[in-house]
Amino acid sequence: MNTPGKVCLALTIILLGVGIYLGGRLGNYANSWSTKLRDGKAASQKAVADNTKTLLDLRTAQAELNRLKLGWGHEWTFLPGNNVGGVQAVGNTLGLTGLGSGEPALAPRQVQVDGREQLIVPTIHVFALDGQGGSSYTGEFRVVPERLQEAAAILEPTWQVTPQEIATWTFPNGVRLRTLVPPGERSAVEGLNQAIRRTREQYAETQAAVNSQKQLLDAAQKQLDTRKSELLGNPAAKEIEDRPEFSKGLVQALEDLEEERNAAQVAVDGLRRAIKSAADARTTIVQQLNEVVSRLPEPQSRVSQRQE
Repeated sequence: MNTPGKVCLALTIILLGVGIYLGGRLGNYANSWSTKLRDGKAASQKAVADNTKTLLDLRTAQAELNRLKLGWGHEWTFLPGNNVGGVQAVGNTLGLTGLGSGEPALAPRQVQVDGREQLIVPTIHVFALDGQGGSSYTGEFRVVPERLQEAAAILEPTWQVTPQEIATWTFPNGVRLRTLVPPGERSAVEGLNQAIRRTREQYAETQAAVNSQKQLLDAAQKQLDTRKSELLGNPAAKEIEDRPEFSKGLVQALEDLEEERNAAQVAVDGLRRAIKSAADARTTIVQQLNEVVSRLPEPQSRVSQRQE
């Protein structure tokens, strides 16, 4: 074999080796990309399935949220530290900032009732946020039309409040306002308000009865003290002649009178004994005189008797 043939053979062998090497590398690269493509397709299919499930869960959650919000009307939430508005206690009312007559849901409406115009004042349900995603119901309030402004309003309670309730009208974690409350929840709250009102009325009646009984007790105690002073005496009373019971009391006066009576009885008994002794002595003397007279001689004539 000549030299050019040898060179061509060598080049052919080299190119064949290079081709084999590059073919192997290309096969490995193709296999790698094929695996990545397969994994990417699987991941894409899983992401599409997850996205579909997430969208379905989102629609379900939105439907559930809409169901839960049904019957709650308009909603406004004021968090602490915002510059939009808020609610704070003003005496026995709530002062609202950030909302007012500019919000149609808060504006009073004129309606026809039996041919006459009547002003319908909107009511607002106030909830105090607890900072942990929950809230507590403060109560139902109505807008005061005379104090309604463009971006402010005064809310007055629709029930009779107590100072203890007003003290709880603080909203450090924010406040949520709603124009409606579902009938079931509202009936429960109204039932509690009625129970509280009845309890207050019963308490007022009980307190009135207690005060009445206390007045009767004071009057009875006064009568008792009067009777005790009448019986036992009153040192502060002015002494009245022949009426010692006013100062000494009936008991002491009766005791003194009884002692006087006993002394009088003793004196009377002594007098009776003296009278009896005197009567006995007189009887003895009379008997003695009769005996002496019986021993005297009889008169000799009537004349002498008449002269005697």
